[in-house]
Amino acid sequence: MLPRFHRLTKKSDFDDAYRSKWAVSGHFFLAKIKTNELGRVRIGIVISKKIIKKATGRNKIKRQLRQIVRQEAIQVKKGIDIVIACKSAIQKASYIELQKEWQSIWSKINL
Repeated sequence: MLPRFHRLTKKSDFDDAYRSKWAVSGHFFLAKIKTNELGRVRIGIVISKKIIKKATGRNKIKRQLRQIVRQEAIQVKKGIDIVIACKSAIQKASYIELQKEWQSIWSKINL
């Protein structure tokens, strides 16, 4: 689980990140990135009910993405907010595929 200070919790923070023009897209998800003044990375994950109907399925994907992100993002000392918006292809993705996708997106972010 991500520590609370590494999570986006307020709706206004999510909205600010969504309005950001800096985005990196992959096959399974889209990452919207915005700088912040806090000096740490904060992450939010969004999965629509249109993509996965059951809450257990959405929560499973969120847990997997949090675990993948935690390994790399927390080490960065630069202040950014990242909102990960999942696409419909994520339903059939394995943990390994999600890891590879995140690594490619993380290299595009180029921190």
